[in-house]
Amino acid sequence: MLLKKGMVDEAVILIRHLTATDPTFSASCHSYAHKMGWEIYDLYKTTGKIDIGGDISFCNWGLVHGFLEQSVARGAETKKAVQDFCKKVVVTGNVSIRGMIANCFHGVGHGVVNNHDPRVLGKPEEFVKPALITCGAVSENDIQRKMCAYGVFMGVFDFMATGQYQLSVDKNDPLGICEQQDEIDKSACYFQSYPVISVIAGHSFLKLKTIVSTIGNPVYAHQALQSTVSTKIFSNLNTNEIIEGCQSLGLDYSVWCMRGIALTYMGDDKYGQEYMNAFSFCNNLLMTISEKLGCEDVILTEAKSKYPQPKFASICALYDKDGRFQVCQR
Repeated sequence: MLLKKGMVDEAVILIRHLTATDPTFSASCHSYAHKMGWEIYDLYKTTGKIDIGGDISFCNWGLVHGFLEQSVARGAETKKAVQDFCKKVVVTGNVSIRGMIANCFHGVGHGVVNNHDPRVLGKPEEFVKPALITCGAVSENDIQRKMCAYGVFMGVFDFMATGQYQLSVDKNDPLGICEQQDEIDKSACYFQSYPVISVIAGHSFLKLKTIVSTIGNPVYAHQALQSTVSTKIFSNLNTNEIIEGCQSLGLDYSVWCMRGIALTYMGDDKYGQEYMNAFSFCNNLLMTISEKLGCEDVILTEAKSKYPQPKFASICALYDKDGRFQVCQR
């Protein structure tokens, strides 16, 4: 209702309040922010203006993803959508420009994979191929293309998990589409496979290990594990239970599981505080040294993409006094 009246900042304040006070809402924060992005796009088409003040990274950049997803779905020229949103949006000092641009291209990937051609229904690769071609066409460098590909694969795995476009999970080979990709896109595919992995694994560490163990390349297996755990599939457990569950996966996977849990804290809508809670988790006495270091490394990496440089430098000064992490030295 607020957005219908053009009250964008008021809507942002409301969604923040609900995220902080309503656990049910918080669990679906990213989806709600996506819908907010759709509404803001409609306002933009009506007024020709994009006027969003303050931080827009809340709910894991859902607003950014939704805006661009809607612009592409409504037939807008993709490159123009990127330029208008990523370059004209009101960005304050609280937002990392690096993170903003990366997430814009992720949003483009979401948009271009929504293919309404009835001839491709039920054929996941027919959704992926043209979308990746578009990603290449609108990107200026490899990082932008990769982020766009992330959005494409996240979208198609979401369709599989929810049954949209007559897509479904292949129980015999649920991640088979990733092996069909060129090497340049396999990493993005496995990293974004978590909607399907989450459906299969549920809240079971054993089932999670079983499915990621089918991924032949250990790098891709680690990425898939980390991204899946970061979606809060173990939010029904307390901290010690989560840590013990991660450690039950064995040495090959426990560090990546801890990294995924740390990212759940970084995705919370407590801007300026989320990294504190994440570091507190990493300092749990049940963790091994390698688990702790991996946990802290992913927090700093995420903070670098989320915060402007002065803020990130202050975080490094506080949490990396010994200069152990390369991300703080770059």
